[in-house]
Amino acid sequence: MKRALRQGFTLLELLLAAGITLLLLGLIAQGLRSSSDTSRYIQTSQSALEDLRFAGNFVSDYLSTAVFIYPKGITLTLNSGCESYTVCNPLTNSNKWTIGTDPIIAAILPPEDSSITCADSSTGKRGCYRFFAAYTLSRGKVVEAASGAENPGPDPINNDKWTLYVNLKYLSDPKEQKDFQDNEISFTPPNPKIPVKLTNTQGNLLADYIKAGDGLSVSFERCLDFSGGDIASLSSCSNVPPANLSIYTSAARVRFSLSGQITSGSKTHTFPGPTQPLVFQVGARNLSMRK
Repeated sequence: MKRALRQGFTLLELLLAAGITLLLLGLIAQGLRSSSDTSRYIQTSQSALEDLRFAGNFVSDYLSTAVFIYPKGITLTLNSGCESYTVCNPLTNSNKWTIGTDPIIAAILPPEDSSITCADSSTGKRGCYRFFAAYTLSRGKVVEAASGAENPGPDPINNDKWTLYVNLKYLSDPKEQKDFQDNEISFTPPNPKIPVKLTNTQGNLLADYIKAGDGLSVSFERCLDFSGGDIASLSSCSNVPPANLSIYTSAARVRFSLSGQITSGSKTHTFPGPTQPLVFQVGARNLSMRK
């Protein structure tokens, strides 16, 4: 009888075994949850990276057709204030954007149909020049204000990230659009007045989970230089904005980079890499000759 008891387990041993079993099960469950979270995290990052590549190519395609690219130092005013969340600068919380300082790149695009005039109302506005800008907005503010497809969806832990927006607007004849400000007029070469204050603009969501701060970085590699004659050469861009803004003071080659960032749990992933953003170089092919 005593020998049989010595071959069994005491109550203390059973409790200790049960505790160890529960601990192991907890560790296994935690590992499974962590693996599942990591899988979702990787899938989200990969999807966001593909969106980032598409966004960069989209912006590049538009800029390559530009007839004018805003040079460094020019300040753009979009609408009358931040009443429209789609024009609100995440760095200054205002509707003013300074090229070369703020996360924005902007240009004037040619008409969609150059065979018609902007004033020909029967064709809509396909004959009008267009203002184009790509810039970043605060993700938290976008989620709070946007609706429908423009809302990327709540993700509180990533409210500090940015989103990439594009703003595309026809520059219409002021006689037809009386609510335009005085310095937003039809872009009619060879001597147009370049608009720096624009009304009734509306941005649209292009990409989500942009890294705050330097997720959109723009540099100006070459600008037009007519100092040698009527045919432009390319020279280094000045840090000082041109005294007289015209199509002859356009930037010609620009370089911009995009970086994404997602926080999941205690992890923050910057893609495509912490120090390796997606880089795009663009040369506008429709810039003017002096006339």
